[in-house]
Amino acid sequence: MNEGDHYGTLQVDPRAEPEVIEAAYRRLARKYHPDRREVEGDTTARMQDLNAAYSVLRDTDLRAAYDRERELRTVFTVYAAGGVRAGATMPAAPIPARRSPPSPSRRGVVAGVFGGLLLMAGGGGLAAVAVGEYLDERNRVAARAPSQETITRLTQRARLAAGPSAGVFAYTDASALTRVEQADADVTVRDFIAEARFFVPYDRRDGKWDCGFLFRMDGPASQYRLVVSSDARYQLDLWGGGGARTVADGPAEGLTTAAMGFNDVRLVASGGDGYLSLNGGHVATLDLAARAARGKVAAATALFGGNALPGRTMRYERFAVLSLDE
Repeated sequence: MNEGDHYGTLQVDPRAEPEVIEAAYRRLARKYHPDRREVEGDTTARMQDLNAAYSVLRDTDLRAAYDRERELRTVFTVYAAGGVRAGATMPAAPIPARRSPPSPSRRGVVAGVFGGLLLMAGGGGLAAVAVGEYLDERNRVAARAPSQETITRLTQRARLAAGPSAGVFAYTDASALTRVEQADADVTVRDFIAEARFFVPYDRRDGKWDCGFLFRMDGPASQYRLVVSSDARYQLDLWGGGGARTVADGPAEGLTTAAMGFNDVRLVASGGDGYLSLNGGHVATLDLAARAARGKVAAATALFGGNALPGRTMRYERFAVLSLDE
């Protein structure tokens, strides 16, 4: 597969019609899907790439935005040492979490060089602004991501406390509107790593869906709720005192919304800090300082009212909780 380019991942021409893209995705999904793969070895990473590519290219608006970014990337390449070459292509994938973002001064120099190149190419001031915004977006995730040292330290402390488990959430008429469907882990922790794979229940054009975790909960109305929804957003709510308030929300970059796809969701909670990752990529650093009590952890869906179609189901697997408590 051509890493970093959605068209290369799906093995289609950038001018391909939607039906061609869909056919290519389905062909490759049959080949690499973990449940019925036609090749040997670990195909999870390839399936994640396919899901990510198809979720963008199948959506008219997302594809148009991606094409604009792709065209911009073909103008230049930034080398780690600082060189710039016109006419090359930058990697499409976000900067890995373990890298440090460029310093403000270096960013300014790079943006200035890009702007100059584009001005000479006839791009004008708007093109220079677009380059700056592009770099800001690429570095935003890395700037707030936990360091590799932090991840290593937490992973070394972790011990399996519950799972891994699998099951099916059923959206009944009642739960589709009013009730959270959840699978509780038989463990009480404050600091932990929670992981689960949620399978996309249906195409997002058919209806909304969500998935996520309940944690640090000591009752139905006293908990954090972390929700990843089919509109490619995440939201962290703190429930307590008879109500809820939103602590954080933002884009859920890397979310797979295509039918037959899945999303690997991972939450690390350590003291007042939380780290949300999706399909192997860092999404957000969360402030968990408002509730530091130990509590139950659960995988969940239908966290928002109406985010489920009655009579449909969502499958999950690999739900595990690793304790970080001393």
